[in-house]
Amino acid sequence: VSILNSINYQKRKKAMVALRAEKDKAQSYLDMAGSILVVIDPYQRISMLNKKGLEIIGLTHEEEVIGRNAFDYFASKNEREALKEGFKKVISGEVPLVEYYERRVVSKRGEERIVGWHNSLLEDMSGRIIGVLSSGDDVTEKKFREKALKETVIKLEKSNEQLEGFA
Repeated sequence: VSILNSINYQKRKKAMVALRAEKDKAQSYLDMAGSILVVIDPYQRISMLNKKGLEIIGLTHEEEVIGRNAFDYFASKNEREALKEGFKKVISGEVPLVEYYERRVVSKRGEERIVGWHNSLLEDMSGRIIGVLSSGDDVTEKKFREKALKETVIKLEKSNEQLEGFA
């Protein structure tokens, strides 16, 4: 019996090592992505976050956020409660998932970034919603350029009006 237990233990240990190696390999692929990739479970907890996500929120290790509420990291303080309530409704199927939106994210350093989020529901084999996969791109610089461009257009329109009045 002890020999069989020892053999079973060795097989389980090998399987666990192989599984860990595959997880690490998959994580390295996710870490190469230039976008934030985060999986949020039905209880609003982060179950996976890649390197880009850690970088945006100002952390260095995935273990610092795994199992913690996603909205405490990826939403500004004044939006958290509304987002948490909305997420509950999405998970329960009361409202459809918003496939794209932009929100402010405040890092641990207090730096604000605007992130454009693409969202997808995760379902089990029976179709039950088991979480959300979100990918986020930092669109802060793009938004600043758009704002500057709009301001320039307004100034040009005023200048044109003044020139027409002068002419």
